[in-house]
Amino acid sequence: MKVNYLISFLLEPLSFLISFIAIVFLLQKKDSKIEYRILVAYYLLGFAIHLCVVFVRPNTQLYSYLYLLSGVSISLYFFYLLKSTEKKWLILLPAFITIVYYLFEQFFARGVKLFPSMGYVVVSICLILLAFVYFYQLLTHVNEEPLIFNFDFWFVCSLLVYHLGAFGIFLTYNNLTKKILPSEHYSYENRVILTLLWEAHNVLLFITNLMIWIGVIWIVRKNEETFTNS
Repeated sequence: MKVNYLISFLLEPLSFLISFIAIVFLLQKKDSKIEYRILVAYYLLGFAIHLCVVFVRPNTQLYSYLYLLSGVSISLYFFYLLKSTEKKWLILLPAFITIVYYLFEQFFARGVKLFPSMGYVVVSICLILLAFVYFYQLLTHVNEEPLIFNFDFWFVCSLLVYHLGAFGIFLTYNNLTKKILPSEHYSYENRVILTLLWEAHNVLLFITNLMIWIGVIWIVRKNEETFTNS
């Protein structure tokens, strides 16, 4: 039971805390670019909201805040990361789409207030597209620095892996909750399926945030070795 509680409730704030510490460590050791400061604010706010999710019931509104925070913050990160000046403002389109969907969900959506799965699906689609734009930029602007020493490469890879998985999980979660939760046939087996989906998401979130920490440790360690040998 304790393991299930850890995975279902505590793994989310722990994941955000890991990335927050990792990026703060990177800022102190290597760089203080504005896009990294945006990520620090994102993971700090995300950690605080996830802590509230553990203790507040109902918490569906808090999850709406989380997908809104992700869509806006990560879009801003890509806005400063990507170099295509003529397409710069199009990079903020995912943030605009996320805000529009959030407002629609809050003021126009009808029916029982369920977990905002489609909000997460919308954010995942947008951020997957931005990740591929970044990889296209890497291919067209090749430099001598190995990619494994590039924090942005580590971060966008973790972002892509997470959102590819989250897209499938939350799309399935949305379909199941719409069919199961309003129904009188919501059984123990139905609850188990939803719990397993949720736990799979949280494990995926933890692993991909751990990738960020591993990337930061690798980069900082190699930089210190280079400085020592020079």
